[in-house]
Amino acid sequence: MLKHLLLIIITTMSISTTQAQTASPKYRLLVYGLPNFSRQNAEDVIAHKWGIEFYPVGDCTTPQEIADSAEKHNTAVKALIAKKYGRQWNKRFDEEVNAEFARQRQIIEWIESLDYVKKKKAEMEANEEIFFNLLTPIPHTYKYDVQIRGWEKHNDDDVFYRFYRFEVDYKNRRVKLVSDKKEKQDDKRYIDG
Repeated sequence: MLKHLLLIIITTMSISTTQAQTASPKYRLLVYGLPNFSRQNAEDVIAHKWGIEFYPVGDCTTPQEIADSAEKHNTAVKALIAKKYGRQWNKRFDEEVNAEFARQRQIIEWIESLDYVKKKKAEMEANEEIFFNLLTPIPHTYKYDVQIRGWEKHNDDDVFYRFYRFEVDYKNRRVKLVSDKKEKQDDKRYIDG
């Protein structure tokens, strides 16, 4: 336990020093507990835009020493974020996350209204398999790369697949199917790819 605490303190000091010295800082906030899964993708999109990274250091059973160390680290990092974005940065950040989340919910609604996607989702839910959407904004456009992914049983193993890939033009409300080829995914590509 003491080793973990010491590691976090050393990491905190080196990150704070690095962040203060770089022209384009990357702010690492330490998080623990369960995330809000429904909003996590939208939060990650805005965090990336702002140069913020949410770095998990524990789960629901995080020891108090780790939580206290994380909070101490986050206080220092939040001061650096405030220096760059102003004292009300967290309010603006939350507003942008809310707007991104609303866009993503609209895009998911369009995609999940397609008959073949509805059918696939119902099939997976009936088999108690996991089905989810990954939305990634395409920089400098109103478009999103949208992937329908999930785990399916294959020979008694859970296998991770991408079932569909779309390009969605949010501004013009167009959904274009890019691929309907079922592709096995490497677990390392769970988030990006």
